[in-house]
Amino acid sequence: MAVFHCVETLPGELVLRDNTSVSCSGGEHVAAVVGGILCLVVVGVGLPIWIIWKMRAIDLHDGDMIEAYGALYTLYTDDSPWFDAVMMGRKLIMLGFLAIFVDDPIAQAITQIVVSVLYGGLVLKLKPFRPRLAILWCTRHIIHDLYNSLEFLGSCVHAFNYLLALLLATGVGDAEVLGILCIVSNVAMVVLTVMRFQQHVVPKGRKIKANNKKGKEIQLTMVNAPDYP
Repeated sequence: MAVFHCVETLPGELVLRDNTSVSCSGGEHVAAVVGGILCLVVVGVGLPIWIIWKMRAIDLHDGDMIEAYGALYTLYTDDSPWFDAVMMGRKLIMLGFLAIFVDDPIAQAITQIVVSVLYGGLVLKLKPFRPRLAILWCTRHIIHDLYNSLEFLGSCVHAFNYLLALLLATGVGDAEVLGILCIVSNVAMVVLTVMRFQQHVVPKGRKIKANNKKGKEIQLTMVNAPDYP
């Protein structure tokens, strides 16, 4: 994104902000701008569209497809195999607008808040991340829906932090107070993460309840797990 930002050092002379030895009117900069635009179009727009199209065109449960493209969708539920494209689009918008509004902290903060709130709401509604059963620390098991919880909590904290940044940029509130609130919000995020993690840790032998694919509640017993020294 840096190739799109030029500053005027002398009247009528524009140079690259991050490297003032590069003139924005020279061929080197023009080539860099063209390359930057191509990257944005191909990676930022084309790849998410390709992911959505591919997820609709293939059999998600076919072994060959899982081996070839599983990294793109096995983390997500069958209803949201395209969610990786959403995550890529979110990152593109966030980073892109940070670069576009590089000299406008208010616009930066508003963009981050809006994107984080929309993304958090989407995660809360769709719950796109697939719950899974896994061995934890070789002695206990975990059945979890942590990804959805952590993504939602992370979006909330991100939006709140940029709300504080917006208040600071507009001169509302004391900088020290806003800084303390920022620290508190991030500590709260860590505490909530640990609490959620502990809620999902299940020792062997304990009976737990979970939902099957049809949404029916079933009871599982954590047994027949290997013991490790």
